[in-house]
Amino acid sequence: MSMEGRSYLASDLAQELGVARSTINDWLARYADYLEVEIRGKRKVYSEKSLRILREISELRNSGAGSFDIEQQLASRYGIRPEVAPESGREPAGGKETDADSPSEEIPGGTLPALRPAFDEMAAKFTGEFSRLADKLEALEAERRRLIHRMWTLLALVIVGGALLVVLLGLALWLIYGSLTARSAETAAAVGELSSGNAKLAVEVGELAGGQERSAAEAAKRSAEFAVLLDRSRSDFTAGVEALRRELAAQREEFERQLKKLESSADSRAVAEILKLKAEFAKAQQAGLEQVMREYEGKLAAATERDRTSKEKVEKAERELSITREELESLRKKITELEAVRSGKTDGMQP
Repeated sequence: MSMEGRSYLASDLAQELGVARSTINDWLARYADYLEVEIRGKRKVYSEKSLRILREISELRNSGAGSFDIEQQLASRYGIRPEVAPESGREPAGGKETDADSPSEEIPGGTLPALRPAFDEMAAKFTGEFSRLADKLEALEAERRRLIHRMWTLLALVIVGGALLVVLLGLALWLIYGSLTARSAETAAAVGELSSGNAKLAVEVGELAGGQERSAAEAAKRSAEFAVLLDRSRSDFTAGVEALRRELAAQREEFERQLKKLESSADSRAVAEILKLKAEFAKAQQAGLEQVMREYEGKLAAATERDRTSKEKVEKAERELSITREELESLRKKITELEAVRSGKTDGMQP
């Protein structure tokens, strides 16, 4: 049975389809049951229909279909085609010859023509099965490599993440421990400073209290002595003034009597004038004495006022001493509370 239309060699098919010669040879061997082929001399030639089938195979391959799917589609459409008997002396249309580099497609001399289709069918099936197995093995190897790569990537990420987490936790614990240690040291230093300050303050307050008490006692003693002295001076001065007044009054009365006696006698008028002058001098003395007494009373009142001011200062010092004692007691309570808090923190930090 001869082929109609143009015929093609394997090299012509590779050129028409734009694929490698090895790919065409593989397709020709794998799908030989569906192709129309003639053997002319030592070469195989293929029909226009075979070219269409091969073009369809190329399109299916490019779309991602597997060899098994391609065979199913070819079988459903075309079925298995018998090999055409060779014709002697005929050349393929177009006058194309086999390339010098391409291997010659010869038929084994000792193979019977009737067994050739069975051999070709078995070879095509074996080749297809091996190709499918090779594809599956390649796909499984690629999947295994991809899974191994993903596993190592995830393992590396887990290791790096765990290391970073451990480093961060260690750094956080170190910072917390350093902060607690620094706070404990600051608290101990503050308590020590407060204790030393409390001791100094207690000494100063004691000295101040003792000084104020001594000052208050001395001021009270001086005030009492001064009051006694003032009372004595006042009584002595009052007695002296009264005695002087009585003496001056007696002298005045005596002068007035003698003046009346002298005025009665003309001869003694000059003596009366002298006595009168003496009386005026005595009055002047009495007035000066009263002035001095008023000044002394003013000084005495000022001294009394100073005494009262001294008492007020003593009372003020006593009040300040009481306030200082209260502040000292409050400070001692605060120091006790701080020491209790520090002791509690120190116990909490111990392992």
